Amino acid sequence: MPIDRALIGGLLADSRIEDFEQSPVFTSQIQDRPEAAAILLDIMRNDSPATGARARAMLALFDEPALRPIGEALALPGAVWRRSLLNLLWALITTHEPREWPGLLDLVVTDVLPLFTDETVIPADLESGLEIEYEYRVCDEAYTTCQRLLHADFDESLFRGLDFDERDREIRVLQSRLARPLA
Repeated sequence: MPIDRALIGGLLADSRIEDFEQSPVFTSQIQDRPEAAAILLDIMRNDSPATGARARAMLALFDEPALRPIGEALALPGAVWRRSLLNLLWALITTHEPREWPGLLDLVVTDVLPLFTDETVIPADLESGLEIEYEYRVCDEAYTTCQRLLHADFDESLFRGLDFDERDREIRVLQSRLARPLA
């Protein structure tokens, strides 16, 4: 049975629901359905920021079935959008055992690889009040997300300390490695 967008919209609009996992409608009709994930991604992108944030919170409760729709949504433009989706992928994948992370990354690697060439600078989150000491681009975010999923002990601070040319070399190496089909 197809997912009703109005059903999802109703849950998102119901401010009494703080934990979607406590909703029988969510757990029985929405959670872990790829078509529901696609609807939630559309809401994240096109509805009000408050509704988008609730859609993201709901999507964060999904598991592996949400990975493909999130990966496909990475093709849509926008540095902040892409960073948000990379963070969501990381959050969903890291709910699994670290030994499973590379295999789950494989499910979306073809969607992530094009981001390795996106040199758009991600605007700093000025609302957080934190001083940002480095610029991050979409390609940097894609690189660090993949590295953290491939190597749980990856130290992002070393990468951040590199200038853009040095980062680009590191990115190209990983991009080449990920683009090769596994034998």
